[in-house]
Order: sequence, then structure tokens, then C-alpha cells
Amino acid sequence: AGLGGIRLRGARISEHDANIVENDGGASARDVLALAAWMQERIQARTGLQLTLRLRAVGAAEEPPRRGPVHPST
Repeated sequence: AGLGGIRLRGARISEHDANIVENDGGASARDVLALAAWMQERIQARTGLQLTLRLRAVGAAEEPPRRGPVHPST
């Protein structure tokens, strides 16, 4: 659909595989999701097809972040 290379702040559609949204290190999760939603809308408008969003975090920390603040012991 010719969307490869399009950017939204630090998120970009891969030029090698337009099914992939990449983070160049400066994108928030909100940026990545906004670009993915824009892609879905664009493809549906052009083709009538509704894409399904499938997420896979690559390069994320192995241990999930803790919920709430962490207080140092005194």
C-alpha cells in the first residue's frame, strides 16, 4: 500500500515489511499505537479490508515493571 517509511514522532512503518511498526528509540507506546491505528484506517479506506492489530514487544525488559512506586527501605 506504499506506507513503508511513514513516521509519527519516533514510530515508523518498516520499509522492509509494512506490517511492522518500529520504534527508533524515541516513540512512546501511544505513538506506536496511533501509527498502527492510522495504518488500519488508511488500508480500510483504500481497500475495504479491516486489519487486525497483533502486538509483539521486541526488546522489552524481561521482567515486567512493578506497579506503583518503589520505596527504598530505611
